[in-house]
Amino acid sequence: MELSDEDILAAMANISGYLDITTEDFRTLYHLAHQRAVQRLFAHIRADRLMRRGIDPIAAAFQHHDGRATPVVDGAGRLMGLVLRRDFIGACKLPGAI
Repeated sequence: MELSDEDILAAMANISGYLDITTEDFRTLYHLAHQRAVQRLFAHIRADRLMRRGIDPIAAAFQHHDGRATPVVDGAGRLMGLVLRRDFIGACKLPGAI
């Protein structure tokens, strides 16, 4: 979501005292601060820590179940939803019949 000039001016009106900054300066400062914060938060996260072990990939689950949908469950085995074969194929841009 992009900040509008009106958003920035309304926020600046809540600060007492004098601000010598344009809306464009504020927008640039905000984006730089946000980018730095995101980098700081994710600096120690590696892909191998996000990956799950011991579960079938969705493609293998479709092949195993030979159906039009495969269940998605959480760590306790509770049903969280379904992935439809056509949605999976469309998301992966795979050629093939649905």
